[in-house]
Amino acid sequence: PRPALAEKIGAPDVCTGCHQDKSLGWAADAIRQHVPASRQDEPHFSEVFASIGAKATQKSVEELLELAGDLAQPAIVRATALERCAILPHTLQADDVKAFTLDNSDLVRMASIGLMRNQDQDQKLPVLLPLLGDQNQSVRLEAAKAMLGIPPQDIPAQYRPDMQQAMTELQQSLQAKADYPEGQLVLGGVALTLKSFQAASQAFTRAVTMDPQLVEAWSILIRLNAALGNTAEARNLLLQALQNNPDSYQIEDLAASMGLSFERPQ
Repeated sequence: PRPALAEKIGAPDVCTGCHQDKSLGWAADAIRQHVPASRQDEPHFSEVFASIGAKATQKSVEELLELAGDLAQPAIVRATALERCAILPHTLQADDVKAFTLDNSDLVRMASIGLMRNQDQDQKLPVLLPLLGDQNQSVRLEAAKAMLGIPPQDIPAQYRPDMQQAMTELQQSLQAKADYPEGQLVLGGVALTLKSFQAASQAFTRAVTMDPQLVEAWSILIRLNAALGNTAEARNLLLQALQNNPDSYQIEDLAASMGLSFERPQ
C-alpha cells in the first residue's frame, strides 16, 4: 500500500480502495503519521517504467539501463527493463550490453539478447556467440533465434559446435509448437540458416497450408523455389498466394521483381 506512489503513476491503491471518500494524499499522510519509518516516499522501479511512453528518448534508454544494472532490484524487474529498452530506438554498442550477458540471472542474460537482435552482424556476433553455450537452455534458444540469417561460414570455428547444438535445440523446441503456422515459419527460417532447403520448403508449405493468409511464408517459399531453379513451381505458388491473398500487392511486387508474369485472379 503506497498511495504516494499511486498518486505519481496512477497504479491501483489498496488504501483508497476501502476509504473511497478520501484522497491519495490523505492516505499517504496517514501512513506517514502511523508509520514514520515506512517506505512510503522511497523511489520505486515502477516510476521508471511509468515515465516511458510514446515520446521515449535516449534518456529513457539510459534510465532503463541504470535500472537493469541495479543489483538491488529483483531479476525480473531488471530483465523487464532490458525488454523495454530493446523495443525503444537505441544506439547501444556491444560494450553496453556485454555486462548483462554475463549476469548471474538467466532472466537478465536472456533479455539482454533483445538489445542486439537488430544490430549489424559485426556488432551482434561478439555478444551473442558466447551465449550459444550458456548453461540455461532458454538463453541458448534466444541466442540461436537472434542469429538466424547469419551465414554459417561467418561463425568462427570454435563456436560452430555450440551453434549447431543450439540450432538443434531450437528446432526441437519449435517442433513442440508445430501445430501453429508461426512455429512452422520459424522452423523454416532455422532450416534456411542450416541450408536444409528441403526441410525449409516443407515448413513454409505447412505454414501456408495452416494459414493461407500468411503472406510472409508465401513470399519466402516462392523465393526459395525460384532460387533453386524451380521456376514453374514458383509461378504456381505465386498464383496460389494471390488466390488466397487477392489484395496483397506484396505478392504482385514479388512476381514483378522475379520477372514472372501472370493474370490477376478475378
